[in-house]
Amino acid sequence: MKKIIYLLITTLFITACSNDDEGDSLSRRTIMIYFSAENNLSSYASEDINEIIVGSRSLAADCNLIVFVDLKSTKPYIMSVTNGETKVLKTYGSDFYASSPDNMLEILQYMVSQCPAREYATIFWGHGTGSIITNDTVANTFASLKAYGADTGSDTSSDSEKWINTTTLARVMSQLPHQQFIMFDACCMQTVETAYELRNTTDYLIAPLCETPSFGGNYATLVPILGHTDIASLPREIIDDYTGSNNKWSSVAKYFSNVCISAVKTSQLDALAAATYTALRSLYAGNKLRLSTNPAAASADDPTSCIYYFKTRGLRAGYPILYDMKDVMRNNLSAEAYQAWLPYLERAVIYKSRPDDIRTTGVCDWFGGDDPNVFGYPLPMFSSANFRSFLLSDDTYGGLAMIVPQDIYSTNTEPDMLQAMFDYQWTSTVGWNSWGW
Repeated sequence: MKKIIYLLITTLFITACSNDDEGDSLSRRTIMIYFSAENNLSSYASEDINEIIVGSRSLAADCNLIVFVDLKSTKPYIMSVTNGETKVLKTYGSDFYASSPDNMLEILQYMVSQCPAREYATIFWGHGTGSIITNDTVANTFASLKAYGADTGSDTSSDSEKWINTTTLARVMSQLPHQQFIMFDACCMQTVETAYELRNTTDYLIAPLCETPSFGGNYATLVPILGHTDIASLPREIIDDYTGSNNKWSSVAKYFSNVCISAVKTSQLDALAAATYTALRSLYAGNKLRLSTNPAAASADDPTSCIYYFKTRGLRAGYPILYDMKDVMRNNLSAEAYQAWLPYLERAVIYKSRPDDIRTTGVCDWFGGDDPNVFGYPLPMFSSANFRSFLLSDDTYGGLAMIVPQDIYSTNTEPDMLQAMFDYQWTSTVGWNSWGW
């Protein structure tokens, strides 16, 4: 009944983004961009908002563009952007946590009501930590990062940051119209746990696996692409623009070459889960199934670790926690079992991009550098020496990260990921509880 009433209200609402060409009151696509930037990314968000305005001049006329903005310098507001012109539709009278699920749902439902369309897509801009999960909307420390947001809730920098877990984000998105694609312009969000959680809310999930520069994509060139009609090729076009010559990353080229980013077709994730269950079962011999994250053959020119995208505990200097799914499975399965499993991953990850290996570039495989002050805080994880611990190649890079249960997570990670990972549907579906965890 609530959904019926909501649809009636949406239909009757006097919209701010209606398209009346040829008598059709509904636009083809509404693109919603959600800036959770009341944090240390605020100035970068302002730059990207200006790029969005520029890019809107080349957006297809049958597409709506509506943006929620939460910065440190202003009260939160929602605006529509059309052909280089902005219109503020709503200004909130006080600050709040944009990472709160109730606030997020109200904002996104309002955006939908203002700009109804036949198709929808959402971009979440801000901080991200993928599958690392803890209780929702609790104070953040570097040792207990989680999901998406890092919002301070006010313009006072001393206020604690709060995040939203992707399990909760999925419940928010399930109450909105189905999305053609969800994109995260946020670090580490392309994990199999996150993708599986969101699989029923979107056709495609586009996101980086690793940490990304603070200034994000180039929206002056990205926004026009978001309106392209061929949804099957759209993820590839978005990723090529995000990583291509239009990006703004030359300013940190000394430390950083590019990002690992991919597009997942969510309709293939149930098949991938079933294949992963079968593959893990082939390895189980009683007690706990412990996957090795250290390649069997290692030399001075070979990796000493499977690819990982993030560390937890302390200033990202602790234990690897988000591993490349392909690299781990390749390292543990028999040749026959791996070849049986791999096609399911390749059907799910429909497109992926990676930087050249550090042996070619001479700099880190992605964001970071040796200078501890280049970004204002130490980055011990991101030294070039650290990244030589694994090699990034077509054989090893799969475009999807995963949690690999390890005993060290119980006592040496905050939160305890051996418990927290069971909040994800993926964890139970692939049988980690059956393999002794």
